[in-house]
Amino acid sequence: MVPIPQSISASIDKMVGSEHRTRFIVELLEHEIQRREQLQAVLEAAGSWKDEEHPELANGSDAFVRNLRDSASKRLEKLQQEAGDLISEWKQLGRTFGLPDMTIAAAAISNNLVLVTSNGRDFPMAELMLYPL
Repeated sequence: MVPIPQSISASIDKMVGSEHRTRFIVELLEHEIQRREQLQAVLEAAGSWKDEEHPELANGSDAFVRNLRDSASKRLEKLQQEAGDLISEWKQLGRTFGLPDMTIAAAAISNNLVLVTSNGRDFPMAELMLYPL
């Protein structure tokens, strides 16, 4: 048993009630232990970052993030074009598919991914690898 000064005990009781005092103290201790463990991890990791190991950040993190966003936008535009091409191709064959399904199909095809679905009838593309559920 750990003695707690009466003034602290009274403050805890005022906040959470005496019936919740133990739970409050345990949660507080858990939080403090976690905080100190995280602080120790940060202190141990100090100096582990080497700028030369991260040339992608040479122009600053703003430029890096901007570049990520630009490349994502370009990939999305390409994906939208491929989905549109699939829609047109299948429309000429008499089948109509929605943009969401064709976007999924285009993403799987262009990235050589297996599409896991229970809805294989909406993905009849020969070049698409399906794993039926």
